[in-house]
Amino acid sequence: MIASRCRARAAADLSSVAGAARALREAGRTPSACWNEARWVLEHVRREHRLGAHAPLPSHASQQVAAMLTRLARDEPIAYVLGTQPFGSLDVQVRAPVLIPRPETESWALRLAEQLSVSLRRFPRPLRIVDLCAGTGCVGLLLAQHLHSHRDVRVTLVDNDPQALALCVANRTRANCDPLRVAVQGLDLWDATAATQLGTYDLLVCNPPYIAAEEHATLDVSVRAYESRAALVGTTPNTDGLDYYRRLAELLPQGRAQGPRDPALPYAVLEATCSPPRRGPMRLAMNVW
Repeated sequence: MIASRCRARAAADLSSVAGAARALREAGRTPSACWNEARWVLEHVRREHRLGAHAPLPSHASQQVAAMLTRLARDEPIAYVLGTQPFGSLDVQVRAPVLIPRPETESWALRLAEQLSVSLRRFPRPLRIVDLCAGTGCVGLLLAQHLHSHRDVRVTLVDNDPQALALCVANRTRANCDPLRVAVQGLDLWDATAATQLGTYDLLVCNPPYIAAEEHATLDVSVRAYESRAALVGTTPNTDGLDYYRRLAELLPQGRAQGPRDPALPYAVLEATCSPPRRGPMRLAMNVW
């Protein structure tokens, strides 16, 4: 039913934002989201086919719009439909089921990048950053790009999911980051040799799985049906959502580098939830000195 409605619209007025938004409303999408989603889809298709803002859509482009609207009508996240997600200065490639970067993560990553810039001006020194549970690599790549003028900054993007690692590599290329300065490493956090494999680092950033197992079913369908359960809950029982923080508490003392450093620079910045999730968790960044 949803697909047929969108196909019917494709022959009519999907070349206009109003027409595409109407198709989404008729398919049951939330009215408040329809206009923006329709606009983003049309901008994406027009850009991909190099069409002007007011040019009529050829049939193959209209069919592409209809297919994308159908995916949205099935509650698939807009980032997966478009294939990218803005994140600071980056345009991050995303692909299901790897976790989509969130605005809250972007906010603390940008603040951290500014703080690091100040710290490195006051304490110029080599700096190794490890981005654990990197997913798309968005946090580590944002820091690497922001600190590109500091030649002694090295970033390692770490994940145990092959799909996430592939996106880290792709996004490293999209961000024009030198592989000699930004490495990608496959690692299971629960491996007995994890600390040895990670080596030493000056700063660890991590957005770990922090959804309690029983809360996963309460998440919005756009989250629980499309995004990786392992990225949200993890691969342990994680009954209280804290398994990964306990593991990080074990690993952090073994890996943090010694030596003089800016007292304002934390050893770790971890994302955490601060309330029971509904559509998705409310997030905050937790600094560890």
